Amino acid sequence: MGRKEIIEAYENLSRLTGSMRDAAESGDWDALTSLELKCRAITRQLMAQPMQLSESERQHKATLIRKILADDARIRELAEPRLSALLNMLHGADAARKRTQAYKEGSGY
Repeated sequence: MGRKEIIEAYENLSRLTGSMRDAAESGDWDALTSLELKCRAITRQLMAQPMQLSESERQHKATLIRKILADDARIRELAEPRLSALLNMLHGADAARKRTQAYKEGSGY
């Protein structure tokens, strides 16, 4: 992967995180998950590449990373309440399952 492709990958990653932020803002969690998988693939690709960029390319990369991190922070802000609600539902379902099991055991069934 050359310098141009590395910058293009960061630009693509930035677009994807923007789309992820939009999906989170609209509550489209399925789209968010799908986009996250694409981001992971690009991130893995970038992590495996040595990067020898010019100063202007490094500055552009830093700008893109700041945007990616801002998008990530917004996604987390929107997703945390949803994740907490899901965890509460799961804990409630688990507690109900345990109560049912205890009742069955206590009734001789």
